[in-house]
Amino acid sequence: MNPSPCDPLDNYLDRALPDEAHAAFADHARQCPTCRQAVEDQGRVDDLLRRAVAREPVPEGLTPRIARRLREAERGRRLRRAAGLAAALLAGLGLWGLGRQPPPETPRPPEQAETAPPAPDPRSLVDVTFESSPSVIALPLRTDSPNVTVIWIYPTADVDAPDPTLVERNGP
Repeated sequence: MNPSPCDPLDNYLDRALPDEAHAAFADHARQCPTCRQAVEDQGRVDDLLRRAVAREPVPEGLTPRIARRLREAERGRRLRRAAGLAAALLAGLGLWGLGRQPPPETPRPPEQAETAPPAPDPRSLVDVTFESSPSVIALPLRTDSPNVTVIWIYPTADVDAPDPTLVERNGP
């Protein structure tokens, strides 16, 4: 689509066109009834504003305050634009990062799954046997843990066997 020759009208009225473009649009406005009417209307508004200001002067400090507020408004627009761009960038990076994550692990079928070996029977871990002897009494004591049994062993006095803790000394 070709741009209309009337498109620069607002920039012409704001005196925001470079010199060459301003002169070219002035030539166009003399030949275009719509643009000529807009330029004449803006001229009348400008004249009314000049006369109103001449009657009632602009309060001192108003112009700098308005200029400051315009700068602040422009700064706010820039900050909002930058914040929007940053948010879009972060969202894009987040989506990109999600796409780059490895797929979640799928569980193996039951026939391939590793199974832990069954726990051994605690009785098979330790096998304690005592010879049948009248000189030993063994008493198993159960504890709170199902895997622990304490055995108390009591030697008894055997009159036929010598006590190994007693040593006879023949000597001086």
